Amino acid sequence: MQWTIRPPELPADPRTLYPKDWWDAADREAEQARKIIARYNQARERAASYTTASSPGRVNAVTEMRLAASQASALFDEIHLGRRSAFAPGGQGYGDFANFRWQASKQSGIGPALAEIANTVRGAVAEASTALYGGPVDDAKTATTKALIWTQARGMR
Repeated sequence: MQWTIRPPELPADPRTLYPKDWWDAADREAEQARKIIARYNQARERAASYTTASSPGRVNAVTEMRLAASQASALFDEIHLGRRSAFAPGGQGYGDFANFRWQASKQSGIGPALAEIANTVRGAVAEASTALYGGPVDDAKTATTKALIWTQARGMR
């Protein structure tokens, strides 16, 4: 296999490759993520326990669930998409904090748990958009790009 950035040779204990403050930051982030995940799961369970969709308790639980889901999705995107910077020009590849952060999130289990919540959020948004508008709604960046292409194709400025 041909590598763009070759993986490093690892010592017997890979934890020694990275400074203690990186591990401390990863531990703090994992604790924050576990709290978000717990709030999401608790709110989801409370929401499911109500039989009436308009019950104030259910509405509150769904609101709490949405907030936790939004936080989980944002944290996942920050960790996962941030990893790109490690392998972009100016990044330090495998030795970059952004890559370390991603690997630590997988090791602690928070990466997959946050990803599951983020994917649930994306699926729910796509489903709601399809129900309301007949298809997925583009994000702002995609919509702007499509609008620019459309206007340029028609000779508009």
